[in-house]
Amino acid sequence: MSQEKLLQQVQLLKAELGEAEARLQQTDLPVAVLDEFKSALDHMRLTLLGVSHSSGEDKYEAAAAILRSRMQHVVETCKRIVSDIDAREITVESRELKELHDALSATVLRINQLYRTGS
Repeated sequence: MSQEKLLQQVQLLKAELGEAEARLQQTDLPVAVLDEFKSALDHMRLTLLGVSHSSGEDKYEAAAAILRSRMQHVVETCKRIVSDIDAREITVESRELKELHDALSATVLRINQLYRTGS
């Protein structure tokens, strides 16, 4: 597939995602569902941007932007999880809690290593 054809497809996908988001906002879905969908859309848009800038010097900036977006998405998700725990929607009986705990512990360990070593 040519680069031009790929860019046209990316533009089409971005437009369709925007239309889907607008339609969903007009429904009476729970706010949490809409927030999760919007977050997924934001990630998809940024990924599409990365694909569309995947050649030349822009590819490094696109990759960096995707990483920044991923970290921001995790920050927002963690804040929502804290709210869910405070609202007692997540409890010790929640099936995924152990897996989440393990993943977050490993992440905090690596972050602490980064801060200690500076790289």
